[in-house]
Order: sequence, then C-alpha cells, then structure tokens
Amino acid sequence: MEVLLALVISAAIVVPLLAWMVLGYQQQATITVQSHDDNAANQLSIELPRDVASSAVVATAGTDCVAGTTVVLQLQRAAGATRRVVYAVSESTVGGRALGTLTRRVCDGSTPGGATEISDELTRPPGGWADLVRCSPAVGQPDACRSVTVELTGPRGRPMAVTGTRRLGAP
Repeated sequence: MEVLLALVISAAIVVPLLAWMVLGYQQQATITVQSHDDNAANQLSIELPRDVASSAVVATAGTDCVAGTTVVLQLQRAAGATRRVVYAVSESTVGGRALGTLTRRVCDGSTPGGATEISDELTRPPGGWADLVRCSPAVGQPDACRSVTVELTGPRGRPMAVTGTRRLGAP
C-alpha cells in the first residue's frame, strides 16, 4: 500500500513537471525567431532614420565597397561625396530558398569601413532584393526622395518596416 501511495504522489509531481518542460521546449523555437525579428527591427530603427535624415543624396541602387552584394540603398551626406552609407544584401541559398543578409556599411570611396549586420535569414521579395526599399518623393520635387521605407521579412514571414525621413530645404 505504501508503494502505491508513493507512486501516486511521485506521478502527481512528475507529470506536471514533464508537461511544463515539453511546453517550454516547444516555445523556445518560437521565442528565438521572434527575438531575432525584433532585434533586426530594433537595429534598423536605430540606424536608418539617422542615416536618411542626414543625407543629401538618396539612391535605391549603387555600388558597394565589398564585392558580391546587391546594394538596395545608398546615402551620401553631400552630392559627389566619396564617403557614403550603403545598405546591401548578400544572398545565400539554404534548402532551395534564397535568403539574404542585410548589412549597413560605411564606404570611403572603394574602401570598406565599419559594418553592422542588420538581419540575416531574410526572405527574398518576389520582385528581387530591390523591393526591400521604397522611396516616397517630396511634394513638388518628384526627383527628391523625402522618405525611405525598408521592409524586411524574417524567417516567420512577418514583415517589419522602418521609415526614415530626409530634411529637405534650407536648415
């Protein structure tokens, strides 16, 4: 009788503990991906608005100072300046899927400077990597890019968008 009672008490303790452990392991992958997506959105929110606000020239294409990447955004503080900030994607194929890594790089001419990885495991947009960036013109200035929106799609397929706005006109 005592053995049966000990077995029931042990089961009453072990079964909920095992259920809690299984639930924790199932949620770990979801939390990891969510944290990855949030980190990418936060990093982009730190860098992009500041870069766009202080730029005089915005281009949704250009050349990177590192080979093998696709430039999706190039920002210069003054027209003709050799120092520029480049947002570029390097692509890799994993399991038949095209994934990209978005990197912010400071280029001085063709010399690479500091680089910050914004996000990896990005899903390639249907129209290609150039579709990551949208440029909205200023009123009355169709050639001037007033605001720049970068929209990333992470591993879960949840889009994350960050917008930066340029200061136009005299200070």
